Amino acid sequence: MNKVFVFPGQGSQAVGMGRELYERFESVRDTFGLIEEATGLNLRKLCFEGPEEVLRQTENAQICLFAVSLAAYRAFCEKNERRPLFMAGHSLGEYSAIAAAEALDLASAARIVALRGRLMAKAGEKAPGTMAAILGLPSELVEEACRGGEEIAVVANLNTLEQIVISGTRKGVEEACEKARALGAKKVVPLAVSGAFHSPLMKPAAEELTLALEACRWRDSIVPVVSNCDAKPTTRAEEFKKKLSAQLVSPVLWERSVQWMIENKADSFLEFGGGKVLCGMIKRIGKGVSLAQVEDEKTILAQVPEAALS
Repeated sequence: MNKVFVFPGQGSQAVGMGRELYERFESVRDTFGLIEEATGLNLRKLCFEGPEEVLRQTENAQICLFAVSLAAYRAFCEKNERRPLFMAGHSLGEYSAIAAAEALDLASAARIVALRGRLMAKAGEKAPGTMAAILGLPSELVEEACRGGEEIAVVANLNTLEQIVISGTRKGVEEACEKARALGAKKVVPLAVSGAFHSPLMKPAAEELTLALEACRWRDSIVPVVSNCDAKPTTRAEEFKKKLSAQLVSPVLWERSVQWMIENKADSFLEFGGGKVLCGMIKRIGKGVSLAQVEDEKTILAQVPEAALS
């Protein structure tokens, strides 16, 4: 099989995530230790104990999910050395993919992710906004619903053909949701988020994050990473900086990214870290592809070739 490794974004976090991996794998304990040292955060307490209302805060959720995703990936690599065809991640998950692909060392990636979470939370406080999922409406009609309003509303995530997320000011998103219903949307779901992610309201965060990205020591990745902002792969250090700089104010082209990978021979997707959100999306995008999660010892061993177990 031609495997792709994918990494989830904010919203996939859950209290207790990573605990079993931490107890079972030395590489996971090492990963948590390194990230905690790099960030100065007690990630084990946040991940294993919560509480949920603290874990879900943007500045905590992002770095915690990054830690669990990389821990799951490193534990998997203890048992399976085969490289994937591609890597990809959804929003925050793109940072996990880039770290797993070794374009950035783990400590530097952890500091960048922690900064990203803080900057996004701050931007949400200074310019309050929100997001909503539009279900069952084609992308061109969702874009039409976002146009012409008094305030900002833009397409933020093209997750599947049937699920598109919009972002903007509260009034802008409310107006766009009303238009989407009038245009025939099957359902409109307001999202519990702390800001208007992947919209112009994130510009101050993106500008400050760009300076930090420029200061990092980048290298070419060992595996192509498919970018959120253009659904194209790259291994080049210089491109990672540019694409991540654009990501915060650009839509996540997830459906297009998955389609591109399938068209280029991917037929098996492994999701590392928190739950099954990406596998659920991929199931709707690519009929017949193999899907699995890697989040505990059982799911890791399920991916080990039989010959390696004998």
